[in-house]
Formats: sequence, C-alpha cells, structure tokens
Amino acid sequence: MLLVLTVLLQQVTDPAMNQDGWFQYGLAGVLASLIYLLLKYIKQRDKHDSDSAKQRSEMYREDNRARDDRFADALKSIDVSGQRFINATNSNIEKFVQLVNKVMEQGNYQTQILIELKTIVSKLPGEFRSLKEDINEHLEKLSMNYDLTKKDDQ
Repeated sequence: MLLVLTVLLQQVTDPAMNQDGWFQYGLAGVLASLIYLLLKYIKQRDKHDSDSAKQRSEMYREDNRARDDRFADALKSIDVSGQRFINATNSNIEKFVQLVNKVMEQGNYQTQILIELKTIVSKLPGEFRSLKEDINEHLEKLSMNYDLTKKDDQ
C-alpha cells in the first residue's frame, strides 16, 4: 500500500505525467484514487465474505439435517426398544405374581394339612398318649412359621 502511495505521489510531482486523469488534481486526486481503490477492495471483501458465509451456512444446514435424521432414527429405535422393555417387564411381573400365588397356595395347603393332622392326632385314643405328645411337639416345630387357621373356601 505504501509502495502504491509513493508511486502515485511521484507521478503527481512529475509534470510530464500530470496532464490528464486524477493526477491533474494533485494530492486530492491521489487521495480520491486511493479512497476509490479502498472502497473497491472493501466491496470485494464483503462480497467474498458473504459468499463464504452462504457456503458455511449451507454446510451447517446440511450437517444439521443429517444430525436430525440420525437423531430421529435413534428415537425410533429407542421407542421400539423401550416398548420391548416395558412388555418384558410386564410379562416378568405377571410371572412373578403367578409364582407368589402358587407359593401362597402351597403354603395354605401345607397349613391345612398340618391343621388336619393335628386334629387327627388329637382324636387318637389315650393309649397313644406319648406318641400323641411327640407328634404334637413335632407339629408345633413345623407350624412355628405358619398361621394354623383353615382357609375359607370362597
């Protein structure tokens, strides 16, 4: 830039070159031509910047579209996987409830058998008194964890 200014100022001071164009106006002509060149450069730079900004913007939009598509696909697979997980969990809960019901039924059955055995043992004649006491003692140990009441049939 300084080189251009030096050449222009030298041409202004040279009377042979100073006959037509901007140089006939002296230093004002040189400054006007420099301002013109500066404005032309700024205009080109702005145009180049806006073009590159449009290109970057288009690239970002394309990247965003690709990312959104991948995200939508991931959401679809998560939704399907989530539904499978929920279905499996519900199925496992149902199986667990069935198992608990079976265990409870078996517990009730055992309790009923112990109660019936106790009543049968209590009906034994007096000759089996010692055997009766031994059986009742073992039944007490077995029924320690059970509530020995009959299950009402519903």
